[in-house]
Amino acid sequence: MESKRVLIVDDDEELCELLRIAFEAKAYEVFTALDGEAGLTMARKRKPSAIILDIKMPRLNGYEFLSQLRRDSRIASIPVIILTSVTESSSRSDEEWARSMEVQDFVSKPIEPFQLVERVERVVASP
Repeated sequence: MESKRVLIVDDDEELCELLRIAFEAKAYEVFTALDGEAGLTMARKRKPSAIILDIKMPRLNGYEFLSQLRRDSRIASIPVIILTSVTESSSRSDEEWARSMEVQDFVSKPIEPFQLVERVERVVASP
């Protein structure tokens, strides 16, 4: 059986740690990156089963990250779940953008960590 690996790309260190605990409890190998550039490097190196991606980050934001990910044939097919805190004015445009980039799910913060694990498991299990 292929190991379950998740990459969390978010500049919120506390959130990354909470999500790490939840995913490790479900036997995931967890990798984290605090900015988009580090996230792309990690995605290429580790080939995760899924990526959890924040939009607002330093160095390379979620939009730029996803654009580069989808252009790299080695990692383009990795399922992505957007996890972001959005304002009322931006939520619709962010979600529309995310769908246009073929993300598998769009989740607003805050979310209970184990609920996010369940959503990732559904995405990874679907063909």
